[in-house]
Amino acid sequence: MYNIPKLLRRGGVAIFATWAVYEYLAVHSPWKQAFIFGGWGYTMAIPVVAVLAWTGLRINYIRRKVKAADGLACLECLYCLRGLEPCGKCPECGTPYDIKVVVPTWTRVLRNAPF
Repeated sequence: MYNIPKLLRRGGVAIFATWAVYEYLAVHSPWKQAFIFGGWGYTMAIPVVAVLAWTGLRINYIRRKVKAADGLACLECLYCLRGLEPCGKCPECGTPYDIKVVVPTWTRVLRNAPF
């Protein structure tokens, strides 16, 4: 029930969007030659760096929010669950939570984060 939060899964969407933009530009751009013949390294460097920077900033934002909540943050919306019942629904998004699961999940997810 409690897997990697949606906030971290959005990185895959960003990578797919970067690929889709690249493919669109490779077909419809007046600079097709740069995309097709030998321009791969320079052409893909900017989107790749942008996605990595965005992912790093997002993970650091999540880390700060979870640390401020002492590990008691909602797995979906990062709402601080400190002071609420040990089990219940998040008042912000309505996601069911259990404190016994939330803290170890955040510990595991943030320990395995790439940045």
